Amino acid sequence: MTTDQMLIETIKNLNSNIEILNNHLENLTKNIPVLTEVVDANFGATKDLVDELKQR
Repeated sequence: MTTDQMLIETIKNLNSNIEILNNHLENLTKNIPVLTEVVDANFGATKDLVDELKQR
C-alpha cells in the first residue's frame, strides 16, 4: 500500500469516526431535556425532604 493510499484510508476512517461522534452527540443532545427534568425532580424531592427533616 502506498503512502497516498494509507492517507486516503486514514481520512476515510477519520470521516467515519466523525460521523459516529456526531450521531452520539445528536443522541446526547436529544436527551438533555429529559435529563434536566429528572435532575429538577430529584432536586425538588431532595429539597422537600430536607425541609421535612428540619421540621422534626
